[in-house]
Amino acid sequence: APYLQRETVQSRRLSRAALETLAIIAYHQPITRAEIEELRGVSTNKGTLDLLIETGWVQPKGRRETPGRPVTWVTTTDFLDHLDLGALDDLPRIEELMQVGLLGTPGALRGEPAASDDADSAEADGGADGVDGVDGQNGLDGHDGTDGTDGKNALVSVSDEPAGANCVNGGKKIEAGLDDDGDGVLDPEEVDDTEYVCNGADGTDGEDGTDGKDGATGPKGDKGDTGADGSNALVNVSSEEPGENCANGGFKIETGTDYDNDGVLDEDEIKEGHTYYVCNGADGATADQIEVSGGGGCSLTTVENGESPETVAGVWLAIALLGIASILRRMSIA
Repeated sequence: APYLQRETVQSRRLSRAALETLAIIAYHQPITRAEIEELRGVSTNKGTLDLLIETGWVQPKGRRETPGRPVTWVTTTDFLDHLDLGALDDLPRIEELMQVGLLGTPGALRGEPAASDDADSAEADGGADGVDGVDGQNGLDGHDGTDGTDGKNALVSVSDEPAGANCVNGGKKIEAGLDDDGDGVLDPEEVDDTEYVCNGADGTDGEDGTDGKDGATGPKGDKGDTGADGSNALVNVSSEEPGENCANGGFKIETGTDYDNDGVLDEDEIKEGHTYYVCNGADGATADQIEVSGGGGCSLTTVENGESPETVAGVWLAIALLGIASILRRMSIA
């Protein structure tokens, strides 16, 4: 053969700068080159990213919709397979690495200055990186990804809030949250936020307005039921012995209302101030004197000639009874 060619596989250790860059991409992806440099505190040479691309552990994902549309970088499935990880969530946390002694300080992952790419590249590759070449033209945009699943609907529930600790004068309770079960009802366990809109205190009453004009008289109402019969008035006449009420004796006339309708004027049925006395006059040779007094303190004294005391007393008793009948009529009317 005119030419002999020997191919050998040489394992090359990643530089410290490449390891820092790979770690930042793994924990912060998708991330731009400028963001990597901000976290490391030094500039990142293109050769460092080219080395990681060559190993098949990082790849460009697309362009960020910001001024300049910078390229974003992510890790590949080969990176996960090499570390025997099922997903990025299986990457150990920084605190775990520090606990097992694999990481002395957070370093570049916490945003502290890292080693220069130039020094690490010189240590690993035997010389300094060359000048970056001119970036090539941007590739064609990839196909649109499939649509994501629909998000959950937000729900709001408004209910009355009684007066209490949340609202002194009562008000409205407003609850909001996501409809996790998709039933269109905001269940208690789905409430994420609660707000209260409270009523203010009552203001002072305003002045009364002027009275309006009287309305037209309404139609006459139906005749009411006939009332119950009233109780009867009773008069009780009895003899009055000579004493304080009548010096010479006479008649005691009591009036009242028969409340129990038994036809008898009982003691508790006698109306106060309606007890009258028709008193006999003193005996005389030619005249008889008869005095009539009543509950009002009025009295009448008369002298009749030629008539017997019994006749005169009977006349005045009749007059007294007529007066009492007139009073009872007024009581019935009232």
